[in-house]
Formats: sequence, C-alpha cells, structure tokens
Amino acid sequence: MARHRKQEMMGESNVNGASALLQRFAVFLLAAAMALMPSVGRGQDEGAPPLEFGLRLGDLASEAWGIDDGLPANEVFDVLQTRDGYLWVATAGGLARFDGIRFEVFDQANTPSLKSDKILTLYQSRDGTLWAGSEGGGLIAFHPGRHRRAEPIEELAELTVRALMEDRDGVLWAATSAGAWRSQGQGGSFEPVEVGLKEVTAMAEDARGTLWLGGPEGLVRREGDTFERPEYAQGIDAVQVIAVGDDDTLWLGTGRGLIHVRKEGVERFYKNSSIVLLDRDSLGILWYASGSGTLSRIHEGKPEPSRWSGAGVSCILRDREGSLWLGGRGEPQVLRQLKPESPASIDNPSLCVLPSETDGVWLGSLKGVAWMPVGMGWRAVSDDRFVIREATQALARGREGSIWAGHRNGTISRWSKDGLETFLEPRRGAVASIQTIYEDHAGTLWIGYRNKGAARLESKARTLVPLPAFDELTVRWFQEMPGGEFFIGTSDGLFQDGARVSDPLLDGLADADFFAHHLDDDGNLWLTILGNGFCRWKDGRFSTWRRKVGFLKDNLLTVMTDNGGNLWMGGRRGVFYLAKRSLEDFDAGKIEEIEYKSVAEGRGKVNRAGGYPLAARALDGSVWIVRKQDVLFLPPGVTLTKSHEPPVLVEHVLADGTALEGNDAVEFRSGTRRLTIHYTAPTHAAPESAKFKYRLSGHTDDWIDAGTERVAQFTDLQPGKYGFQVIASNGKGVWNETGATIAIQVLPRWFETWWFRVTGFIGAVLLVGAFVRMRLATANRRNEALQREIGERHRTEAALLENQKRLKELASELTIAEERERRRIAADLHDDVGQTLALARIQLASARKSTGLPDLGIKLDELSSTILKASQDTRHLVYDLSSPSLNELGLDEAIEEWLEEEIGNRYGLRTRIVIQAKPAAPENAITDDVNALLFRSVRELLINVVKHAKARNVVVTSEHTSNHIKITVADDGVGFDVGSEAFRASSEGGFGLFSIQERMMNLGGSLQIDSEPGKGCQAKLIVPCVHSDRSATKLEGQS
Repeated sequence: MARHRKQEMMGESNVNGASALLQRFAVFLLAAAMALMPSVGRGQDEGAPPLEFGLRLGDLASEAWGIDDGLPANEVFDVLQTRDGYLWVATAGGLARFDGIRFEVFDQANTPSLKSDKILTLYQSRDGTLWAGSEGGGLIAFHPGRHRRAEPIEELAELTVRALMEDRDGVLWAATSAGAWRSQGQGGSFEPVEVGLKEVTAMAEDARGTLWLGGPEGLVRREGDTFERPEYAQGIDAVQVIAVGDDDTLWLGTGRGLIHVRKEGVERFYKNSSIVLLDRDSLGILWYASGSGTLSRIHEGKPEPSRWSGAGVSCILRDREGSLWLGGRGEPQVLRQLKPESPASIDNPSLCVLPSETDGVWLGSLKGVAWMPVGMGWRAVSDDRFVIREATQALARGREGSIWAGHRNGTISRWSKDGLETFLEPRRGAVASIQTIYEDHAGTLWIGYRNKGAARLESKARTLVPLPAFDELTVRWFQEMPGGEFFIGTSDGLFQDGARVSDPLLDGLADADFFAHHLDDDGNLWLTILGNGFCRWKDGRFSTWRRKVGFLKDNLLTVMTDNGGNLWMGGRRGVFYLAKRSLEDFDAGKIEEIEYKSVAEGRGKVNRAGGYPLAARALDGSVWIVRKQDVLFLPPGVTLTKSHEPPVLVEHVLADGTALEGNDAVEFRSGTRRLTIHYTAPTHAAPESAKFKYRLSGHTDDWIDAGTERVAQFTDLQPGKYGFQVIASNGKGVWNETGATIAIQVLPRWFETWWFRVTGFIGAVLLVGAFVRMRLATANRRNEALQREIGERHRTEAALLENQKRLKELASELTIAEERERRRIAADLHDDVGQTLALARIQLASARKSTGLPDLGIKLDELSSTILKASQDTRHLVYDLSSPSLNELGLDEAIEEWLEEEIGNRYGLRTRIVIQAKPAAPENAITDDVNALLFRSVRELLINVVKHAKARNVVVTSEHTSNHIKITVADDGVGFDVGSEAFRASSEGGFGLFSIQERMMNLGGSLQIDSEPGKGCQAKLIVPCVHSDRSATKLEGQS
C-alpha cells in the first residue's frame, strides 16, 4: 500500500526527455603512498590501531618539539614509552621524560649518577627498570617508583653503551665499546661475555631464541653457550643495527647498505648507503634510515620509493595510542609525533560521496565524478570513453551496478556497463540545481532540487513528473524503507508516504530542516535535524536527542553507522562518532553524558552551503570522511579500538616548596603552610584534553573537579593521616577510575604531641583550681553586695509600681471627674442659659407685636435672630460637653441621635446604626460615667471620620452582652497604616486615638483598629460590664 501511495504523489505534467549532451567525466589525481601503518614492537601494545592506508608520512597530521619546547638538546638518539605511559627521549643533553604536556629533564646537574649527558639507547626490562646507555658514561638503571632512583652500573663505568636487550630468560645484554656484557642474577651486577667481537653495536633475538650480535668486525650468533660467525656472514662487516623480520629472517644495517639474510641466501640493497636505523612493525613492515636520516621502508621484501620528507630520522617508535614518533637531529624540532586519522588533500572540493560496489568510494565534485579506491589514489572513470565537465551534486546507486549522477545545471546522467546515458537537458532560464537523486525498487528515479521542490522520472516513460506538494522547498533526500514506507526529507519538515510527519515525539519539529539521513543495517532510519540534534525511526516510532550539549550544539550535516555499532555525525565543529548503545544507556539514566570521539581536523574549513562534511561506509567496512579539501580514510576496525585508560601518576609532593621523599607514602611536620601535589596522566593522543579529579580523604571526601589542571594545593593541614587520590580521563571520555594514590601523614610538632597535651592539661587543671578558689572568694564578696543592691532595687520597684497604680487610679478619677464636670456644665448651660435665652425670645416676640413702629420692629426681629443663634450655639455646646439624651434616653439612642443630626445632617454622610439584641443583664450594669466615656469616645471616632477619612458612609454597631459592651465604628474612607498612624498622642499630630485608647484601658477595656490604606477603617470599643473581673462600677466607687 505504501509503495502504491508514493507513486500517486501529487503532479501529472510531463517533461520530455532530452538527447545525450553530457560529454565526459572529470579526471582527478591524488597521490597516495605508504599503504600500511608503521609499528615498533619494542615493548609496545600490539592492539594499537594502524595508521591510515594510502597516505604518505608527510600527509599525516603531526606535531613537533625542540629545545624551545623543553627538550635538553637538538639531537635525539632514542625514544621509548614505558609501561606507565611516559615517553622517554634520549638526547645529547640528557634524558627527558614527557607526559604529553611538559618535559622533565634528567642530566648530570640534577642526577649525579649520570656520568654522561649523551644518552644513546633506552630499554625497559620486565621488572619495570628503565635502562639508559650513554656515550662514555656507561649504563644507568632508573628503578621503578615515583622518583625513579638512578643507580650507575659500576662494571660498565666509562664505557659507551649502544644497544640493550633482555632475552627470553630475563638476562639483560648490553652492547658496548668493550664488547658484550650481561647481567648476573638479581644483584644488578654485569659480567663481560666473550663473543668474538671487540665492540658490539647491535643485538637481536629471533623466534627460536638465537641471539645475534653485530659490530665493526661483522656478525656472530649464539648457539648454545658458544658464539660463532656463520659462513654466509664471512663477507659482512660494519654491522650497525639488526632487526628480525616477521618471517624470522634477519635484516642488517651496515656501513655499506642494507642486507637481508634468509635461507635462500644474502640479498643486498643500497650498497652505497650507511644504514643506521632498522625497526620492524607488527605488520611485517621494515623501517630503515640511512646515515643522512632519510626514513624509508621495505614491505614484502621490496623497498618502497616514498620517503619521509621531514627532518633526518635517528629513531622510531609507535606508542600505545597509535601515534608514530620520530627522533632526529640537526633541526630546530627534533621530536615529531605523527597521528592516526590524518586526512589526504584533494584539489577539487567534493559535493557528494557514494560507496563503490567494488573498492573505495565515488566522489562527485565541481568537475565531475571520480573513483577513489583504497590505497591507490584517484583513478579516472572510463577516461577513454566519456568526459563530464559538469559539477556533480548528487550520486545514487542504480540497478545492475549503475550509478546515477545529478548535476548543478539540472541534468541527470546514468553510467553503467552499457555506457553513459543522459535523461534531461539543461533547463532554459532559471536552473533547478539538483540536490539529491534516488532510485526505488521499481526503477523510478526521484529527484530533489534546491528551492525548486521535487520530481520523479518514470523508468519506462522517461517522463519527468513534478511533485507540486514540495514546490519552493529544498528536498534533501529520499529513502524507501524495507517495510515499504517512503520518507522524504526537506528543508520544511519530514514527509512519509506524501504526508507531513506529525509524530508527538517530533513536537515542534514539524517544519524543521531534516538535513541528512542514513538507513542502517538493522532497518533503522537516522535523521539529522538542522539546529535541533538528531532522531531515529525504529519499529514505527521516533526517538529524538535534542539536548544542546557537546556535539549536539552543532548543526549536524551528515549521519552514518559503521560495522562496529558506532554512529557517525559531522557538522561545523568537525566529525564525531559514538557507540549507538550509549544513546540507550543515556535515555535509561545509566550514564550522565554521551561519550563521543572526534576525528582529526581537516585542512579545509567546513562550508555549510556545500554540505560539508560528508561520510560514507564502503563495502569492506572502511569509513570515508569527505571534507572541502581533504579525504580521510579509516580502515575497518581503526575506530573500533577501545581507547586506553590513561595511566595516572603522582609526580611530586612538596611541603612549602620542598620535595618530599617516598613513593607510596610521605610525611612532614605540621605547621607547613602549603602542601603541593603534582600529578599527571601520560597520554599522547589528546594530552591537552585530559581531565582530572582528586580528593584528600581525612580532609574531605568530596571529589574536586580540577579540569585540565595538574596540580593540587592544600593549606594548614592538621596533624593526622590523609589519603590523596587522583583519577583522570584520556581526553576522549575514557576514565581511569582507580587512578593514583599516596598516603600522607602530618606529624605533630612538640607542642602538639600527646605527652605535651597531657602535661599541659594537668598543669592547666592545677592553675585553674587555684584560680577558681581565688575567684570564688571574690565572687562571694561581690554576691553579698549584689544581694543587698537587689533588695534595694526590689523595694524601689515596688514603690514605683504602687505610685504607677495610684497615678493610674488618679487618671481614671480625673477622667470620670472631667466627664461629670462636663455633665454639670452642660446641665447649667441647658437649664439656666438656655432657658434665659428662650425667655428673651418670647419677650421680644411680645414686644414686636405691641409696637407700631416699623423701624423698631425690624430691629427687634434682628435681635430675636441673634438670640436664636445664641440659643442654637448653646445647644451645640451642651451636646459637645455632654449629650442630654445620654441620661434621658440611654447610650444607643444618644449615639443614634448625634449620628443623625451631627454627622448626617451637618456633614452630609450617609449614616446607619445597628443595635444588637440586648440580653438580660443586671440593673445598672453600666454606670452613667462609663456611658458618658463611651459616648465621648464614639463621638471622637466619628469626628475623626469626618475630618480625615473622606468617607461617604459610616456604620455604628452597638452590641451589649452580659460580659461586655462592644461598639464598632466602620467607614469606607481612605484608611491608613495601623502600624504607623494608630495610638499616637494627639499632641503629635495624630488622629487622637491615643487618648481614646488610654480612656478604654482605664475602664478595663480596649480599643482595636483594623484598617489598610484604601480599604476604610473599623474601630472597636470594648468595655467590661459591672460583674466582670474589671468593673466600671469600681471606678465609680473610686471617685
């Protein structure tokens, strides 16, 4: 069903086929030599990956060091990697130890055991001892340990040692200027051995255990306990170096050329050259160098013409991580590292890559199509039959071994055993540049254009059918799945069988740019999403990895899997690969980050417009990385070699700058201000990327992430035992979790010892006892005086409390007396002045009626009005002093009357009083004095509302219970901040709430304010009744 649907995708218009206008395929030539990787078997890891096939040594990425970088001299005679990972370099100025970052030099100035700084040869025996042979200084043994204690071999003093070797029996042999010497037992002593040569310069042991020795006088071998000169070696002299081939044949470097000794006879090469270096790798490739230092090699018994074009070579070494090290002399930089995964240059930028069905890959470039096989450089494609000079942007494999090529000018060509066919002519007008092509199982060719959509070319009709659904889009790729599904990746989303994919796991990516794709051997589809990581379609479901960390920060432009379960991706930041299983572990939470490895940098900058980088897996499993100006070929298995855990070592421990002795443990006195620990991880593939973590147990158990720093410092450590542990990664995500440890003991100073502390404690106890007795006597005297003083203070405080109580009672009496005086004055004004003014008006009214004089009548009317005004003012004054209604009608009625007349009528506020039901209460529960004080307080609260609240409504609620009276005044005014405005004395400019609060407290009650700015105010007056614990009646009695 899926296959049927993809054939019916939108579009029906036809475009006629065209005649064959394409002319010839482009021809390129890339020189590539040196087909296999060099290796040195001397104590090295046989599992290390080989260097790239098809590359000259000069094409390998390299790094070099010289005197300016820390080497002690510009002559290197030997290079050796010990089992702890260090690289040791024998020079004319001493011995240098290299951890990938810095050199540490051992010479006569800092190592007195060295009798000569000119070190000629290096060897590590099975017990870990590093042996160094020198010119005129004999042999030095550097014993295992953090400090590599140097010990001279007395028997070889002042001799020149040119070669060292340990035979299968564990005996160490030394080739010296005084013949051959060998070690005796475990004591480290040496004895001379008569071998028939006055001077020995070279040694080797073959697979049968035969020991070969050479020198200026020729070649000898050991048979049993005797040494003899073979018959075929009678004409051989001036032997300088010896190597055993992989077929157990013998190679000799002499002053007159290279000699191959085998059963068939002796074969000589380069008779006019002096051969000073011979070494064989594990693949059977023999490296040799002449006296001028020119490095070459012999493979399968034949010399190869390519040579190392760098400085003269005097020694060669392959380290455990696959790099090739060359030592030379006479150049500014005499130590050189050649790294694996080095690219080969190409002249024309490649735009597409396709694995060949036979060998290597096809590359489409700006000049056409070319074939790049393994180890043979560029090869022309049928150069004698056709030439295509059109830029090729897309390649696809067709049926029966054919190849489809899509060109920048819109043409499509097919190359097969029948020749070259062209299906489309270049379009007139705007050119539709072809982005991708793909042939499905039915023979239909699918074509994707840049910004021009897509089309399909029917295999039988030879007609081009556009697909309108993809107009104006850039179609990146097509892929038919094993189950029949058909995917199309575009710059504006992913399509399956003609419909846009809207899977929930692709949320937010419906219109993303699905740039590249790859169908792996398990039928899973891997997709890169420009700027959004990558995803996988497996078993009908999508999984996405979009977290922008590490390599996912990049715009991923290519994706591919290899035969070893690795996933390859590339972008602007380079090319990376990772184990596919690590993605599952990351999603399951088993690992915190995805470990990946980066591939060597290319020579050309990545250009997104060209789609760089490109990747392909050839049929033999090799991986090809194609970039703008180079091609990187990785043979099968190279990238699958597990990265080595880096060795981790503690180099130096210093207390205040002084080095501490000891390999596994150090100790020093407390009082040291600074403890400094130098550590390292000798790794040479990416030493600058090595990461470290350390901790000091006994001080803290937390790991400290040191990054790339190689020193730890601690200050003011207390006496005790500590353990320092450091772990490291090799810069490629592989950690050595065991790391290196060293025990540290901080010894106490004399005044920190236990006996000093005990003595000091006893003395302190005696002194404290005497001091305590003296202080107790003084304290007793002071205590008696203090007791007397406390008694006086208690009496004073009691008097103050009594006075405060009396003052409070007087204040209450004054308040009630004031209120009573107000009532008396109000009564006098009402009864006397009020009545007199009323009588005066009556008399004036009578006089007005009896007079007949108009002018006098007017005057009497005016006088009557004045008396009326005085009467009204007197009435208001009476109400201000004490409301008559309070005694006549009661508290609630007086409040209601005053609220209506004074607040409502006089000031225009809407008022309302709410009186709660009055429960049965004892007669005279509230005295007239308390009623007067409550009325006065309510009135003052209402006046505050009028003056300050800017309210439109005010409600008074009166609640009488058997225990208390509660009157609430609430308004809808502006409100205020209770904390800052309430209960301040009116003399300070406040709202007068202070006097109201004091009045309520004297009555045994309280004033409660609830207000916020903009939310009005609610004030509650609460007074207990007569039978409560605190009674207003009591106040009356006090008066």
